[in-house]
Amino acid sequence: INNPINNPINNPINNPINNPINNPIYNAQTSERTRQKAIEYERETLGDEHDLSPKALQAHGKAAISRAEELFADYDVTYPNGYAVQIYGASTGSQGFSVKEEGVNQLRQRGYKSATIIDATGYAPPVALTRAWGPGGVSVYNCGSSKVISRTVETALHKHFWPICDASDGKMLRLWRACGAGAPQGIGPYHVCIRIMPLPMPHGWRRGF
Repeated sequence: INNPINNPINNPINNPINNPINNPIYNAQTSERTRQKAIEYERETLGDEHDLSPKALQAHGKAAISRAEELFADYDVTYPNGYAVQIYGASTGSQGFSVKEEGVNQLRQRGYKSATIIDATGYAPPVALTRAWGPGGVSVYNCGSSKVISRTVETALHKHFWPICDASDGKMLRLWRACGAGAPQGIGPYHVCIRIMPLPMPHGWRRGF
């Protein structure tokens, strides 16, 4: 009990019940509780500005998927060799987080994880180079002042396009690691966006995971 390494209470890695990686049911329940709290908070602060019913949120997701499919169809024609794609949220009311700027930020070195795209050094390429490669970020869906809608739409796009990307034989290289990871932190309007990097990428760049 006094050994924090072997004690399953203090060390969730050794505890399959509380470890969300080993227990997807626990993880899903926790995510749902977090989502419901976000909905309750938004209703309290924004009132009736947004319809946050399950049916309405599902409709937002479907509309965003439809728009993204149109965008990808155009990219398929323009970039026949394929492209890497990132789906992300942008808090466009915050300085430095416009649709275009956040599309660049997505490719920066962040924290302890390897960057989304890395060069021969194993780190993110210089921002000046990644900013110049490809058409830049594009808004797929304007979620207005609602963080809940933004999170719902981003998650819906991640889940819908994940298997499509992974079945594309490298023509549509997925650049997100998890569905719906993260949440809007800045000031709205909140947009869910797409940033592509045409293939083949220059300078030996490759996906970092």
